[in-house]
Amino acid sequence: MVSLKWYTPKKDKPKYGGDNGKNRRVMRFPEVVLTYAEALNEMGDREKSLQMLNMCKAQVNTINASTVLYKAGGYGYMRDQIWKERRAEMCFEWDRYFDLVRSGQAAKVMHAFGARRANRRGAYFREGVHNLLPIPQTEVDVSNGKVEQNPGY
Repeated sequence: MVSLKWYTPKKDKPKYGGDNGKNRRVMRFPEVVLTYAEALNEMGDREKSLQMLNMCKAQVNTINASTVLYKAGGYGYMRDQIWKERRAEMCFEWDRYFDLVRSGQAAKVMHAFGARRANRRGAYFREGVHNLLPIPQTEVDVSNGKVEQNPGY
């Protein structure tokens, strides 16, 4: 009988009640495939990029996979399809914001989101400020002036 519990090496076991201080990241295989497809598109290999994108899409739609596959296109068209698939595949995984920042769409999407909300959440996003996180002040102090705080903080 195989245990389904996560294996944690003895050196990684927490010494106290919480598991603070560990920066564990989990990437699912579709995220790896979509990142690879995006990299291939950026390098100009559209055919292989389309193949990876369709592989990711087909694993979700096993019943009618042939009717929902993406079509070939130019650089921008492929990029938009990859971003669309990343949005659908990675929903509810708390990585969407970082995808938006990385792709340069953060301000546009956050402002559109804030315009539809009663509390205007997202409408006050400032490009060049909110796409960077603040550096902890202790790190700035320890560096003796070598590390500067990100703009706006």
